[in-house]
Amino acid sequence: FAVSLTMTGGFKWLLNNSIEEELAAATREIAGKAVEFGCAQPVLRAAGKETRADSRMRQAIDEHRRVFQNGLNTSILPHLGCMAVPACAFVIAFIIGIYLLIHGSLPLADAVVLFVLAARYVQLLGSAVEKSSILNAVSNSLNRVQHILCVSPLQSCHESVTVMKNAEIEFCDVTFSYGNNNDKPVLSNVSFVCPQGSTTALIGASGTGKTTVTKLIARFFDVNAGSVKIGGIDVRDYDHTSLLRNIAVIFQDVYLFDGTIEENLRLARPDAAQEQIEAAARSARLDEVIDRLPKGWQTQVGQTGAMLSGGERQRVSIARAFLKNASIVIIDEAVSALDAQNEQAICDAIADLSADSMRTVIIIAHHPSILAAADRVVALDNGRVAETGTPEELLRSGGVYANLYNQYERARGLRINKHPLTFYD
Repeated sequence: FAVSLTMTGGFKWLLNNSIEEELAAATREIAGKAVEFGCAQPVLRAAGKETRADSRMRQAIDEHRRVFQNGLNTSILPHLGCMAVPACAFVIAFIIGIYLLIHGSLPLADAVVLFVLAARYVQLLGSAVEKSSILNAVSNSLNRVQHILCVSPLQSCHESVTVMKNAEIEFCDVTFSYGNNNDKPVLSNVSFVCPQGSTTALIGASGTGKTTVTKLIARFFDVNAGSVKIGGIDVRDYDHTSLLRNIAVIFQDVYLFDGTIEENLRLARPDAAQEQIEAAARSARLDEVIDRLPKGWQTQVGQTGAMLSGGERQRVSIARAFLKNASIVIIDEAVSALDAQNEQAICDAIADLSADSMRTVIIIAHHPSILAAADRVVALDNGRVAETGTPEELLRSGGVYANLYNQYERARGLRINKHPLTFYD
């Protein structure tokens, strides 16, 4: 009976494991749809598509209900079997014990001990089988954690470099693709140099690999071919912590933690003195924002910085870069979609960042006010370097940079027509 119980329990284990995996997948789908539905409310309401998104949410709930019901229907027979086998085993042991007791083959004391042990043994077996559902859930959770832990980390050298000699950046025939190496490369044979103390602007159409270049400099990923060097040393040879200590990144979409402005600034340098924080704020023109806030430095910014405007969040991000005092500063579209006042303040702050002769600045930008601060321009086209040079040289060449500059010049001359529009068939 123990062998029969074990076989039945093993079948139930395999069955429950499959059901548990399906149920976990359906649960993840519901969680994803719920987060998407909540975060996308402004977009959905503006488009008048609340009911459509609600139907997708309901579909996910219905699918979860279907998987759960299917799991119950599939596992009910094995479950009853696992419950019946211990009960039958006890009944049979009880009948045999009574038979032996009646025929005098088993003393009364031994029979009592047999009945107690049989009841306890069968109870433990049944309880062990019942715990299989919990073990299945734990096993699936461990598998998901193991899947994350199996992701290959960035390789590091045994003798990593911890000191950066200078801030010169060099791309040497870099080829890179996200995911599988057989995918279409985002960058193909990209080569250029950003001398120490220079300000280099990366320009090009969307999808040409500008942001990818900045990620490779900070070694968020490793190249598939070629090398990225800082100070003449491959970034893969640096100690990763030391490398990032010398790089400050100003993202296009600034993320602020739910805390005060001061706490968000101290993220770049926790041990900074108050005087250093205030100096960084002045350099980033953040002091103007703090002066008009009721609680000043102790103003709560809300989740993701929702209590501040886009321009104010950008000023906090630039102040972080000043406070970190890194040798390399990467700026990704810092003035996109900002009003004129914030745009001018941020442009002035970026100019101050670029003024340090020992600091190398990489700017992803298309706006003339930002490009004017650049010493060099690298134009990317379809993942390749289309042209490099100073803004004056590229303007005369009539290439990608010149076309971009001329487009903005024409846009500055556009005026809104006050006369009614006339439509024709």
